[in-house]
Amino acid sequence: MNHVTGYARRIVHIYPLLLLLLCINSTHAAGAKWKIPKTEHAQPDLQGLWDTGTQTPFQRPASLGEQRAYSEQEAAEFENKAREANKKMDAPVDLSKGAPTVGGYVGQEADQGSIVRRHDLTRVNGEYRTSVIIDPPNGQMPTRKGFVDFFGQRTARGIGAHDGPDTMDASARCLTPLPVPTIYPMPWNAFLQIVQAKDHIVLFTEAPQEARIVRLNSVHRDRSMRFWMGDSIGYWEGNTLVVHTANFRPEQSFSFMMAMPEDLELTERFTRTSKDEIVYSFTIVDLKAFTSPFTGERTIKRADPRDRILEYACHEGNYSMQGILAGTRKHERDAAQKSKPESP
Repeated sequence: MNHVTGYARRIVHIYPLLLLLLCINSTHAAGAKWKIPKTEHAQPDLQGLWDTGTQTPFQRPASLGEQRAYSEQEAAEFENKAREANKKMDAPVDLSKGAPTVGGYVGQEADQGSIVRRHDLTRVNGEYRTSVIIDPPNGQMPTRKGFVDFFGQRTARGIGAHDGPDTMDASARCLTPLPVPTIYPMPWNAFLQIVQAKDHIVLFTEAPQEARIVRLNSVHRDRSMRFWMGDSIGYWEGNTLVVHTANFRPEQSFSFMMAMPEDLELTERFTRTSKDEIVYSFTIVDLKAFTSPFTGERTIKRADPRDRILEYACHEGNYSMQGILAGTRKHERDAAQKSKPESP
């Protein structure tokens, strides 16, 4: 009995000491500053598979004015609505649904259930952002009135968008819209793979599947040389990767999202702020298409270990283009037939 009592007394004395040690260790861990890991070339390590998906729109809804961020309650309501909308899109296809009308729109309901969608807003520095664009303060692209891009100029010369396969824009082939896909928020197919070498960094996106090769500590090629995705060079500014891209092809303009000329210049910044997060920002400068430069900012999260980049097949075999061109030719034949004078 005395042996048990002595053991209990020792436990009583040791237990507070253990608690104190645990508290000291926890405080030290919480106060320890996270350090950015470095690659074998002593560069900040940005490598891995990252998820750029978000429900935050590129431009702010006009009704929000200069409201830069949602409150906690507003953000929760927004995300709940997005979650419910995603549930409806994920629902099984109604097998009793009849065939579409002749010439009517055919949706992609059968594909919707296989898409992983995001319902969350971008949170930067604790703010639930109302748009990716943060400057100008209204969160809108400062589009210059009267700007006409490559395709608009061609239309003005009498060349139709559907005259032939070579007159259709890149999106008809499921190729790259926008200057680079990184800047535009995608609610699905939103993965970004970053690979680093000593003198180059590769930025590979899932949708569309494009690989940008960034040359470090280099200079741009001659302005007469134009490239899909532009010509990207980069350098390190402390722990931030700065990428400057210029020399775009004029055909890369995509009026549905952002009409642009070939002289557009894009500066991006990638700053890793934690083990699983990168703060990404960009500034676009082009005084032909925009009245002033504009800037966007958002976070990029590390992808779930189970996630993989898959083939972005888009429209398997490019049948969409064949259908569009065939439909246009039919409209032309019908119009020509109607214009013929009636036989006496």
